[in-house]
Amino acid sequence: MLSPDLVILGGGITQADDALFEPLNAFLDLYEWRPGGKHTPVVQAHFGDMAGAIGAASFALQRSV
Repeated sequence: MLSPDLVILGGGITQADDALFEPLNAFLDLYEWRPGGKHTPVVQAHFGDMAGAIGAASFALQRSV
């Protein structure tokens, strides 16, 4: 990805909430390449730590039909 519009993180690590996202955003403020000054938001997946399991189940259902 050269210039994503959004970065979505899932999995158990995202349960750390601000302990994860605040330092990550501070790091990106220093080092992220921002063509045209556009910031790329980093957000938590809607299903949080269940994102992987739900994605795997969805994949399995699609493959079995």
